[in-house]
Amino acid sequence: QHPRAPCPAAPQRSGARHTLNTLPAMAEAGSPSGLNEVKKTKLVELFNKLDTNGDGELDLEEFKGLGLAITGREPTDEEVRSQLSRADVDGNESLDLAEWLAFGTVLAGMPDADFIAMIDGYIAKLGGVAASS
Repeated sequence: QHPRAPCPAAPQRSGARHTLNTLPAMAEAGSPSGLNEVKKTKLVELFNKLDTNGDGELDLEEFKGLGLAITGREPTDEEVRSQLSRADVDGNESLDLAEWLAFGTVLAGMPDADFIAMIDGYIAKLGGVAASS
């Protein structure tokens, strides 16, 4: 695999939160197929919740939060690195929004209502209040 350039529309290390407005240029950067707007919106919401330092990328410690929300226990660094590496296209040991959404395409076939409930559950476990759609 060739490294993919960072999504040009997404703020890089700017501290800005992502919205669906950061997604238009992803078509040029290998936009994930199969995710409808509802799923993209929820994945962006979860990404922003996990991105605790607001730098526009999920590092090892931030990605660990997802493992905690899913399993109820803090995963080891080795477990997190293993999962992170599956989606880390550019090999920088962090996920930008484009990599995150591509990673989320495995969930594209879920019914929207189930997907929303699952993501809202993760956000709630991370201490956030998820907005209902």
